[in-house]
Amino acid sequence: MSDFTVGNTPKNKDEEELKDPNDCTVVILNDNYTPGAVVVRILCEIFHKNEENAISIMQEAHDNGQAIVGKYAYDIAQTMVRTAASIVKEMGYPLGFELREG
Repeated sequence: MSDFTVGNTPKNKDEEELKDPNDCTVVILNDNYTPGAVVVRILCEIFHKNEENAISIMQEAHDNGQAIVGKYAYDIAQTMVRTAASIVKEMGYPLGFELREG
């Protein structure tokens, strides 16, 4: 008999694990220059937060230096962060974001 059991396939050590589709956390970083209204606008328009949630995220970043915006698939998170960074740069503000695995 074979050692192979249906539903319990042995893993090859070179095989990559499948990642959760929500495998990337977007974090907003506080700065002392970007106005709160700009932060809220970015969170609402780019990250699709409602105003109350956006204000809460902004306040957490202000109080703690950073705040989690949300978890997204990597390619979506990357697109959102690039779009947000481009907009705030064009406006002349240094608002920053980080992409974190998990």
